[in-house]
Amino acid sequence: MKPNLFTPSALASAIALALLSSPAVMAQTGFDPERPAPIEEVLVTGRQRDAAEQLIVERIEESHQVDILSAETISRAGDSDLAAALRRVPGLTLLGGKYVYVRGLGERYSSTQLNGAQVPSPDFSRNVLPLDIFPTDIIDSMVIQKSYSADLPAAFGGGNINIRTKGIPDDFVLNLELSSGFNSSSKDGFTNSNGGDSLGAAADSMAFPSAISQGLTDYRGDLSVSNIFATLRSSDISATRNDAVAINQSYAASLDRQFAIQHQSLDPDRNAKLALGNNFFLSDDLEIGFLALAGQENKWRNKHRMTKNWAQPNDIYTDTQRTVNEISLTGAFNVGLRYTNDHQLLFSSLFLRNTEDETRVAIGNDLNTILADGNREREWATRYEQRELFVNQVRGSHRFDDTLFFARLGAGWYYSDATATSDVPGEVSVLGLDSLTTGGELVSSAIRSSSSVASFNWTRLDDEVESYGWEFEAGDELGDSEWTISGGYDYWLKVRHFEYLPTNISTAGVQNAADLRDSGDVLTLPDRIFDDASLLDVTSGLGFRTGGIGSESYVAFLESHAGWGSLDVQLSEAWRLNAGVRWEEYTQFSLPYDSLNYSDDPVGLSEQEIVDSFSVSDDWYPSLALTYSNGDFLGAETFQVRTSVSQTVVRPDLREVSDATYIDTVTEFRVVGNPLLEPSDLTNADLRFEWFFENGDSLTSTLFYKDISAPIEAIQRPGSDDNLVIGFVNADSAEVYGVEFEMLKDLSQLSSGLFVSGNLTLSDSEIQISQSDIGLTNNTRRMNGHSEWVANAALGYDSDGGLVSANMVYNIAGERLVFAGRAGAPDAYEQPFNSLDLNVDVFPLEALRVRFKVQNLLDEKVTFAQGDTTIVEQTVGSSYSLGLRYEF
Repeated sequence: MKPNLFTPSALASAIALALLSSPAVMAQTGFDPERPAPIEEVLVTGRQRDAAEQLIVERIEESHQVDILSAETISRAGDSDLAAALRRVPGLTLLGGKYVYVRGLGERYSSTQLNGAQVPSPDFSRNVLPLDIFPTDIIDSMVIQKSYSADLPAAFGGGNINIRTKGIPDDFVLNLELSSGFNSSSKDGFTNSNGGDSLGAAADSMAFPSAISQGLTDYRGDLSVSNIFATLRSSDISATRNDAVAINQSYAASLDRQFAIQHQSLDPDRNAKLALGNNFFLSDDLEIGFLALAGQENKWRNKHRMTKNWAQPNDIYTDTQRTVNEISLTGAFNVGLRYTNDHQLLFSSLFLRNTEDETRVAIGNDLNTILADGNREREWATRYEQRELFVNQVRGSHRFDDTLFFARLGAGWYYSDATATSDVPGEVSVLGLDSLTTGGELVSSAIRSSSSVASFNWTRLDDEVESYGWEFEAGDELGDSEWTISGGYDYWLKVRHFEYLPTNISTAGVQNAADLRDSGDVLTLPDRIFDDASLLDVTSGLGFRTGGIGSESYVAFLESHAGWGSLDVQLSEAWRLNAGVRWEEYTQFSLPYDSLNYSDDPVGLSEQEIVDSFSVSDDWYPSLALTYSNGDFLGAETFQVRTSVSQTVVRPDLREVSDATYIDTVTEFRVVGNPLLEPSDLTNADLRFEWFFENGDSLTSTLFYKDISAPIEAIQRPGSDDNLVIGFVNADSAEVYGVEFEMLKDLSQLSSGLFVSGNLTLSDSEIQISQSDIGLTNNTRRMNGHSEWVANAALGYDSDGGLVSANMVYNIAGERLVFAGRAGAPDAYEQPFNSLDLNVDVFPLEALRVRFKVQNLLDEKVTFAQGDTTIVEQTVGSSYSLGLRYEF
């Protein structure tokens, strides 16, 4: 039975369960669904320095190299989401405001956990978690580990980010925060009459039309006039072709076409947050507590974007005026039980929703539409994307002293069930053609004549992850040394379902070009041309069609079992050794399908082809870390030298090993998967020097090196009609190496309460691709996303008595490769972006904070360059906000 479109569990049940129950599949892959699953950024003095002391202690006591960001540190820097906050960490850069690059390695080389558990991604084209969806208000701290240890997943490249959410409070909590502001480039913009409500929920009118869903069932996925006519005639010999045309056009009329674009003033930013919590002692030793958090943010942003062809920038270009209404909704609830300080049970539930309601109007020229002929292309478009993440977790930790012959014995466990969804209902794009005077002035606009001139597309992603695990730790003293053994088990299962269905209104049958032209307002031209009267007129020549390039949709899963163990020995007061190993069994499967294939075999693969779609592997991943401590070296209160080596792996994403061909909704590139992709093996080495001084100053220097075999790279492939097609290949090898510096310096000798902090990363990379048939201009080059240098700096001030706290934060990264050019075209690089932010906090009362914040003070633009040509330029604007926070 054909499942209903856009119901998340139907296809996964109908296809995945049927395939996985095949005896041949289980026998040849080993997969059995019934088998039991066996600190760095310190920006503080005074108010700010006090918040960092605990994190410095934690960082010193870790056996491996970690950077730690606390909630207080993030708040002082003024960052509203985790992605922006992570820019402050040495060696980290940000891509697209969402994805973190660690030490010049792309987002595939970084992994993210939530309280130590795996979480799904609501991103259509990437398996990694976009960190802009996490507001900083729910965060207790973030641990960024850039040297591998056996307790982490083996899929470790640049680093692992563990997001630790807030737990139960130690006292009564009541916080209320309100703020408002504006963006210098977003005073006036475009809006449309569709969209969602103030909480980011899409309007019911944007749902997939029930009439089309029924029609797809009735006509077996083919709603063309010819198929409808043939079906009608099979049961009614008197049916005419006009009857079929009328039915076909009725499907076009069922589309929600009330998306009239308007130009108007934009509302100011609005932000509201509330936190409420308390703890209660049921006895002297037993404590219960809860913490609830809620927040909403609503802002408008203009994102004017100019793109140009590198070879013909004046003739081939697109000028896009884009306005996006961004709404974020946060809800979190934690309840916990604590017995003495040795046993704790915590349940947490987290809900995040981010929506982007985009309206855009684009004009430009390509090779087929030439400005010199007096013509110019035009596009009217709207897009509403709703991303949600819902996580339920329960965690426990237990400690026993002098038990079972051990001086120290501890255990921890967790269970996490998480679902991420992304829904783009009714994405609309209408193509037009402008007529211009010889001076370039607009004369008139018309809808183009094409079979797919008006696209109404529906996209849905459901990503579910169940994970659980446990760990233990036991330790004692042996002579002058102290030892700890630890181990654990981790399991996770991920199921992903991606479905994409394009539909189109066709104007190819319109005989009179004047019927596609209207002298009214150019912004509302599509509404007038595609009105009900025209769409239901069998003589108009308008029509309806479904389908795209075929197998854009896919269903996939992966399963991982892992066991690990480590030995940590304090050999002497100065020397500490940590050795560990992790074993992982990894099963991955991805299957493309055509959502309009209503045959008995929608997959169209043999049993052996299905078996070949499985990838099953298991391996051992060792790690070794050695730490030397000296409390009196060059005046430092604590001096440490850390060195570590490890072997890890980076595996291809589920979407990358699928035969599915789809459109990346972010870049609008056509993406082709490669089932032949292989995992990349990594050898990692680090050497770190740390100085911590008695007055709170610190200095850190780190050398790092990574050797990567068969790295996965995204490359440009040949496309038709100048379309950009992206594919994936395994390169031969790659190297990444560099050095990081970080410092915190008290400047109170210049002015009381003044301090400066900063970090600098200098690095290089080289990748070798021997495949000559893919036509790359440079087969030896830097890796995608790599910046040769990254710098952060902060100048902070805390007044005596704590009345005023302020800081100015600067971030910049060197140019990084966006995509490799082909056929002689140069490589394209994102250019450095000078980010300068100012935050000023005033505390007129101990419980009241007034914050003034400016982001992108220099009003920089995002730019990409290919050779000497700026191929992309996008406005960001400077954002100003004023807020009040009351803490009871």
